[in-house]
Parts: sequence; C-alpha cells; structure tokens
Amino acid sequence: CTSGLEPLRNVGNMFYTGDTRDYLVLVIDVTKITSEVRYDDPERIYPHIYGPLNAETVIGLLDVERSADGTFIKFTER
Repeated sequence: CTSGLEPLRNVGNMFYTGDTRDYLVLVIDVTKITSEVRYDDPERIYPHIYGPLNAETVIGLLDVERSADGTFIKFTER
C-alpha cells in the first residue's frame, strides 16, 4: 500500500516494470480497515495491512497506464 499516487508510481517503477501483467489499483479508505495497519516509515506513506482487507474499505478502482517498456505512467478512474 502507498498513501498517494506519486509514491505508488515510484514503487511500480522501482520493482514492477518487468512484470507485464495488467495492474489495477484499489483505492481504499484506511479508516475502514478492520485488520491491523502499521507504518514502518516515519512519513507514514507505506501502510502495511496485517490480515484480510475487508471489501467495504475499497472505495474506488484505478486503471494503470504503462509505457511499452513497462514504466508506470499514470492512473485513471474506471
């Protein structure tokens, strides 16, 4: 998980450009998560969910646009 689209794009480009599968972003309301949520970074950008993600926390879906080389470019609402 990331808090914000710029950090999400950075993570995608750092670790997943070689993975050619389609990606879908779940927009979640962190306040609705019933599992434990922890932040290991002081900026609180990268929440970790320890347990299942309850469905009612998903409040939106974004498609991921990527370039031919796998670079994550932008996210758009479905």
